Amino acid sequence: YISLNWQPSPYGAFIMDSNQAHPVRPRTMWLGPKRKRDLDLEIEQASRSRPCPSDSQPETFTAGSPLARPAPIQRKNPNVVPKIRQVDEDPWLTYESTVQIFGRPIFLARLRSNKAELVHIQRLEQEPSSAESLVETMHQVAHRSFPNLLEHYRHGGQDFLVWEAVELSVGQVLGSRCSIDEGALAAIVWPVLKGIKHLRGQGRVLATLSADTIFLTESGIVKIAGAEHSCQIDATEMDAATLKLMALADVVQSLMTRSSPGTKWSPEAQSLPEDLNRLSVDELLRVSRANSSSNWGLGGELKMLVNVVNKDACHEIDFLGCA
Repeated sequence: YISLNWQPSPYGAFIMDSNQAHPVRPRTMWLGPKRKRDLDLEIEQASRSRPCPSDSQPETFTAGSPLARPAPIQRKNPNVVPKIRQVDEDPWLTYESTVQIFGRPIFLARLRSNKAELVHIQRLEQEPSSAESLVETMHQVAHRSFPNLLEHYRHGGQDFLVWEAVELSVGQVLGSRCSIDEGALAAIVWPVLKGIKHLRGQGRVLATLSADTIFLTESGIVKIAGAEHSCQIDATEMDAATLKLMALADVVQSLMTRSSPGTKWSPEAQSLPEDLNRLSVDELLRVSRANSSSNWGLGGELKMLVNVVNKDACHEIDFLGCA
């Protein structure tokens, strides 16, 4: 086995939102007076026979078109998160371990039937009932800003969680010789704010947030670890401290110190640490969106950043048994 000298926390769960259906304007139809009267009568009769849902507005018709809005396409609810699959068998029959994360019960593994498919397998040390509660929490808080929980294995009295693989933490980025530009800073901060907002909408807050709990995937996607350990608190208790916006401000300040000599930060980036301490999540997201015409908010080349950090840190890999 190979052991990596990184120390990430256990991961949280996320799910990619489905594409939303966009309303389509009906084709304008020009009808003669007689056909229009007939069509108006048909519409009136249909509206009488069709009950109007109590939680929706009655249908209205726009000038120039006697036709009602087209019926929406029946699609699966994108907000419905599929249940996490539980498998009652040894996960090592399906996966093979390749790397153990130093000091953690977490392994980088690959699918036996497809060596190119990598995952993280976490061995839980809780009682079965606690493990079930943890899995249920992760199902409830699923979001694209959190690592995706793929499967839950139960075997020999132990529980194993199979996560999508993450590549490295922001803490490792800070520990490397790589520089950070404004695009990379924006690309890291935006998904974290979205994840915090998602938890807040469920009355929850992260238990902790630091550079070591913010991860990047191989493709440069940001994932926040620890959503499964998020706490339920009252809305009146939610502020910059409990929502971990102050903690995010500390991460931002650390990242900004890793810029190349002579780097000029925009006013939006310079005010970000202070804004994180005084603005709400919604205001922060609105400010970022309003300034999307500049570098701030457009994101950066995080995939390239991951590749460079990996190359910089490759000398820290210890091969077990080679000492």
